[in-house]
Amino acid sequence: MNESEMGTVPTDAEAAKLGFGTGGVPWFLMMLYLGFLVFFVWYVLEYQLPEFLDHGPVTPAAANEAALK
Repeated sequence: MNESEMGTVPTDAEAAKLGFGTGGVPWFLMMLYLGFLVFFVWYVLEYQLPEFLDHGPVTPAAANEAALK
């Protein structure tokens, strides 16, 4: 008989009682979070990405000059 069978060592389920309640996220907070993520992705793809590609730190002309050196 080992220690876990004798009851001296707590099981994982017993040792994981952290005292934070039953858990879960309220649905309205989850919807707010998902809405923010959708807005953020849309904004980045609509405005930030094209601006970065057009006026990024390395322009195509500068990349060609650096490649020729």
